[in-house]
Amino acid sequence: MKPFRKTLIGAVLLASMAHIDVEAQVARQDRQALVAIYNATDGPNWSRSDRWLDPSVADWWGVTVSNGRVTHLDLSSNGLSGELPYQIRFLTDLEELILNDNNLSGRIPSDISLLPELMVLQLSHNQLSGEIPTNIRNLSRLQILALENNRLSGPIPNFPTGLEQLTLQNNLLSGSIPSIKIPNLRVLNLGNNQLTGELPIDFGHNPIHYGSSLKTFIISNNEGLTGSLPTILVNQKNLDTFWFDGTDLCEPSYEVFQRWLNGISDVRRTGCVVDRPIEFVTGSCERALGEAYLDINNVRARILNTGGLFYRSQPHVYNVPRFTNSNAIFAGSLWIAGRVGDEIRATATRYGEWEFWAGPIDDNGEPPFDCALYDRVYKISREDIETYEATGETTPDLRDWPTGLGAPTLDANGDPIDLLDLPLEVRRDRTIDLADGERPDIRGEQTVWWIMNDRGNYHRSTQSVPLGLEVHGMAYASRSSIDAINDATLYNYRIQSEYQSH
Repeated sequence: MKPFRKTLIGAVLLASMAHIDVEAQVARQDRQALVAIYNATDGPNWSRSDRWLDPSVADWWGVTVSNGRVTHLDLSSNGLSGELPYQIRFLTDLEELILNDNNLSGRIPSDISLLPELMVLQLSHNQLSGEIPTNIRNLSRLQILALENNRLSGPIPNFPTGLEQLTLQNNLLSGSIPSIKIPNLRVLNLGNNQLTGELPIDFGHNPIHYGSSLKTFIISNNEGLTGSLPTILVNQKNLDTFWFDGTDLCEPSYEVFQRWLNGISDVRRTGCVVDRPIEFVTGSCERALGEAYLDINNVRARILNTGGLFYRSQPHVYNVPRFTNSNAIFAGSLWIAGRVGDEIRATATRYGEWEFWAGPIDDNGEPPFDCALYDRVYKISREDIETYEATGETTPDLRDWPTGLGAPTLDANGDPIDLLDLPLEVRRDRTIDLADGERPDIRGEQTVWWIMNDRGNYHRSTQSVPLGLEVHGMAYASRSSIDAINDATLYNYRIQSEYQSH
């Protein structure tokens, strides 16, 4: 039986190696795909075809082999002509396909979408035509897509969300620019096409965080692009090249946008500036981080200036009894909606999607350029006030109580101080004057106060145009022998919308 066993094992080994070109140690399907490319693109007349069609594929010029599979194919500037064959789909371990600066024609084969490991696809400077295959979005590992300087037409499709570089300039692409939401995109060039319409209002918004890695954004020489540049573009804080000349796009005139635009090192403009209706204005504020705790009675509650209450991330805090891990409420938030003409607009906060930012709205209806300057939640107790009156010692929040921003304050006669009719620049830095007898007008035995607005950034939860709100929040609590009061926290919001144009 021993000779039979040896023969059987040898047969199994031979079968398992059947798909490998034993002499070249390359998968047979890879060799067949490369030979198909050679034949379809006039291989005999390439500029260089060193060792091509020799037994060892690893020696073919422009081919890189790893572990028996072709991983890189670079035939750039090599005189290829004709159409890419469907057999390209068999290069399933291919990571880089670089065929730029040739004379390739026809359509981009949709079979390219079947290359799961592809990270770099460069087909620029050819004569490719037709539409970009829609299934290209299936290339989940793709980081660089270069299709510029071809004859590609039709609409811009959806692309893989892992892209870092997307260059489509100098083609015949048409239609509107879609809302391209690719978190790590560094280069986006759509210049010199036939694109039309307005940029979407949320164009450039990053769905993961409010910053962006985008450094180059070019849409020049698309004469059909019209309207106003979306104010949400101010979130592109790392942008150093922005070209929109050769279009009918206009710059919003408001200060936050102009400061952002003037801070970009390489800008090509149209010269058109427009007073975009104030209701469309949004800023570039980061999420507010300020917080304080109501903890005067049997409740410990986390207060935030994001429009939300109790929850930012773990742990959520509305402890009853105080100083335990027992949470009576998971989260709370402020939702406001209203009708403007025939349009319903909303501002809401839900879990991680906040639509309020720290700080006031100025006299022109614009948010702060830097909301972080106002990112603070003030906490005052009656004991703090009594301690000051007895010893002259203050807490930081008592000392800095922002009377000028609207924090409720009483003068020496006990009358309310209201400075909100004054220009913001006059009252912005006005804090309480304790020495002159002014005191915080707090409720209960402990009060928390904060200020926020709904124009600070794009509304990614409701997808709504801002209402133009400035909100003064107050949370307060009291100690009491009555359980219902001792177990309660109370909330008051002063909501101002007089800056709206309607």
